Amino acid sequence: MPFMSRPKILRTYAEYDDSSPAEPIAVSYKLFEPLPDVLQKYDYPKYVEGFSQTDDGLAFSLLRFVCDHFRHNGNIRHPKTPGAENTIWHCEQHGAVNCRGLAILLAGLLRMNGMKALHITCMPFEDPFGDCHVVVDCFLPSGKRVMLDPTYRL
Repeated sequence: MPFMSRPKILRTYAEYDDSSPAEPIAVSYKLFEPLPDVLQKYDYPKYVEGFSQTDDGLAFSLLRFVCDHFRHNGNIRHPKTPGAENTIWHCEQHGAVNCRGLAILLAGLLRMNGMKALHITCMPFEDPFGDCHVVVDCFLPSGKRVMLDPTYRL
């Protein structure tokens, strides 16, 4: 593919513009949903022990939990049904999950512990890529905002 300037790329692939979707998608994220029982299998209580729900350190401990127990493999797709429990099952079946799956899992655990969090997806803008890296946008209990990356433990 010959070199194309960014403006030319944007003009060429204008059909990817999703700034005004035909049908808005309603998404709701709930805080303090019940934790799945499968977390016990991974020694989850050890990671939240000693943290209150007003402690920013809880978010970083949950990041460690995900990184310690679930591997990244960019060649393995994320589960079709999102959610922490489905992502864990998917990891158990395939041995790993892609960055989207890890981010969905971490964001879900953060919300289950009362923190506002969601996974953030980059939009593709050039061939041959059909997907980009995914991270977690989290509001810590202190009110600070942080980006967490479970793929690279950042």
